[in-house]
Amino acid sequence: MSESQERAVWVCGAADDATVPDLSARLAALGLAVVPVPETADRAVALLSPALAAGDPSDLRDWITERGPAATLLIVTSGSVDWDDDRERFAAVADAVPASVRDGFRSKPLLLDLRGADDAKVDRCARLVTGAVNSELPAGHRRRRRGCLLSVLVAVLAFLAVSSVVLLSVGGGDSGTSTSTSTPSTTVPSSGESSSGNVGLVVAVVLAAGLVGTGVWLLGKRAGARERRAPAPPPAPGTPATNQVFVSHDMQADRKVAQRLVERLQQRQIRTWTAEGNIRPGEQWVFAIERGLTSSRGAVVLLSPDALASNWVKQEIQMIINLAVDGKLHVIPVLLGNVDVPLVLRGYQLVAVDDFDLACDEFQRLFAAT
Repeated sequence: MSESQERAVWVCGAADDATVPDLSARLAALGLAVVPVPETADRAVALLSPALAAGDPSDLRDWITERGPAATLLIVTSGSVDWDDDRERFAAVADAVPASVRDGFRSKPLLLDLRGADDAKVDRCARLVTGAVNSELPAGHRRRRRGCLLSVLVAVLAFLAVSSVVLLSVGGGDSGTSTSTSTPSTTVPSSGESSSGNVGLVVAVVLAAGLVGTGVWLLGKRAGARERRAPAPPPAPGTPATNQVFVSHDMQADRKVAQRLVERLQQRQIRTWTAEGNIRPGEQWVFAIERGLTSSRGAVVLLSPDALASNWVKQEIQMIINLAVDGKLHVIPVLLGNVDVPLVLRGYQLVAVDDFDLACDEFQRLFAAT
């Protein structure tokens, strides 16, 4: 999106909720158009509180009905938003959730927690909302598209080069039989055929040179990438244990991809935390996950259809988002396939699975800088 394209957001909250004008002002300062009515908005932000639940504005219900949960970001500013995993809906004690949100969200949503937040946390939340509203196609997808176009170009050049050589050979053979003079020992091609052969030779040479140049360029890029992925030097004595990355993933469907990512991070002398290797016997999962996250400075979220369908992964992502908004965690989501990325995660720069070395490089840079 160009800077001239201003996206619009509708902030829906209770009239007495001080977070509404505060967040709206910060969003406007970050370049969003904060509109008073939902009709002209690209995204909606619902600030959940008992007062909003009691009022349950009709325009919020209409928005969720027409635009759906995918275009709605939930932020809790007060009250309870507990989720009932057994019934797959908000719990009855969730007094901050309006009936329109209860009815419209049929799976556990990811939300931002601004209960008792200070100015710094509200500012980080505003930046996250702005990134979500302005979300575009991940950079990794654009890189893959350019890579595909380059592959097609190389294939076309190769085909044209081979075709030119074949045609040149066939043309040379025909001229030797059909254009010879009466002298038994001498074959003299006509000037037109000689010119045609020269043109074919020139075309073949140019195409071959193009292929060689493209190949050298690709090899140079690969060599540069390998050099950038070289393992980092061993950490200096006294390096804090918090130079660790938490890897959130579905342990059944995405185990192999997670293992590859762990290996790449460890090559850079970066510690990793995964549920498979770090939960102690008899330890409750929720406390183990909390221990892993609070001892980490970064988190990678592997987004696949199975991961987003897993309540455990959703719980991990919820804790990751809360810590990120608190300023305690650097988050990089990695796309493993064609998934509907939750709106709250679109505020982060997404990385495609083919490019997750970019995530490793970023964590290496981040940890080296502090």
